[in-house]
Amino acid sequence: LEEVDLIALVKQEIKYHQVRNTPNHNLKIDWNNKILSCKAIVDEFWFKQLLANLIMNAINHCGSGLIEIHTKTVKKDGIDHFCLTVSDEGCGIPENELETIFRPLERGSHSIEKMIPGSGIGLAIAKEIVEAHGGGILAKNNSKVGAVFEVLIPLKS
Repeated sequence: LEEVDLIALVKQEIKYHQVRNTPNHNLKIDWNNKILSCKAIVDEFWFKQLLANLIMNAINHCGSGLIEIHTKTVKKDGIDHFCLTVSDEGCGIPENELETIFRPLERGSHSIEKMIPGSGIGLAIAKEIVEAHGGGILAKNNSKVGAVFEVLIPLKS
């Protein structure tokens, strides 16, 4: 674990995926950032893996359209947290699968029906990474269309 600027990591990962993936799809990745810098004690390798898994999941499930990434800090139970939200305009997640998609080798029914590539371990790994950092992750459906993944990582002072 080391002190890392999470905003710099998010910026780097978004740039990588914009260059590598969006030209092949009719996709746009927008980043809405509320803070200049956010130092946290994390494992940089695994935090980058978390970002990659969430962004690639959005790309794979959003054939075209918009992927929005939001970063900010929030206070929860008196503790500052880094909040990362990744939302897409894909097919969304059936309500009865919102919890099971974080289990290893579980794939959403839409993924199977639409033959979306994946092994069913990306979100399980993402959850393990978040929990190893003392945080939490949840999935929900976007009010318009698509899915939203929200990550909270506690910031230790």
